[in-house]
Amino acid sequence: MQSVNFNDSNPLTDLLKSAVQPDLMPKHRHAFQVFRYSEPELAPGKTKSITRLCTSDVVYGAMQTLVEGGDSALHLHAALDGFWMVIRGGAVFTDEQGRETRLGPLEGIMVPRGVPYAFRKDGPETLMLLQVEALNARAKSNAMKYIGANGAQGNAEAKANTLAKVDLYDALQP
Repeated sequence: MQSVNFNDSNPLTDLLKSAVQPDLMPKHRHAFQVFRYSEPELAPGKTKSITRLCTSDVVYGAMQTLVEGGDSALHLHAALDGFWMVIRGGAVFTDEQGRETRLGPLEGIMVPRGVPYAFRKDGPETLMLLQVEALNARAKSNAMKYIGANGAQGNAEAKANTLAKVDLYDALQP
């Protein structure tokens, strides 16, 4: 598994920093994508890791690991349907009205495109979440909006603050 620097410009960091834009998804290929995941150690000051497991022109798969402070702020994706499953630990997903859904190991939630959500670690154990996102194939763009962040600049600041806490890895085997 390879560490990827968020400050570098490469196809993976460009895709993730853009909130998964359709024009940055890789072209469709008729071939297996083999990956190998091993739990990374977070760098000092980081609270979350995202490890890409696979990416196609319509699907993105990752493993997210969260420790204290690695929460995700309330946001939505205009063109992504998200599947989340707790592998280890506990998670709380919150909707726009503040309703909470608690999940334990091997429990999951589906978040349709356009539905605001946030999530956080629940309990003392490190949270490991399997994330599978499906891009609407007809989408021209995938706007990501942080709820409560005023205007485009507020959204950009919220995104920058979120990315500053993340270590990024790539589990795809060369």
